[in-house]
Amino acid sequence: YPGVRCVLTLGEHGVRVQGPDESFGVPALQVKAVDTTGAGDTFIGYYVASIAAGAGARAAAERGVCAAGLCVQRAGAMDSIPRAEEVDG
Repeated sequence: YPGVRCVLTLGEHGVRVQGPDESFGVPALQVKAVDTTGAGDTFIGYYVASIAAGAGARAAAERGVCAAGLCVQRAGAMDSIPRAEEVDG
């Protein structure tokens, strides 16, 4: 799998991305977490959507980290997932 990119979420420590041409980390937002339910799903959803829209791996990871940081500040699962306007605003 020479073109594979591995994305490892590390909770409060952010995310690590390793690919064939790049390796980097993105730190988590420093926020007061209320509920971590859905944070990983939120991250990967925003990450994959960003890649599908043509973003590079770093920009996609940064967007996913931002979305997950907003998510953990709210209670619940689906209701805690931020809208794109919140993440991109």
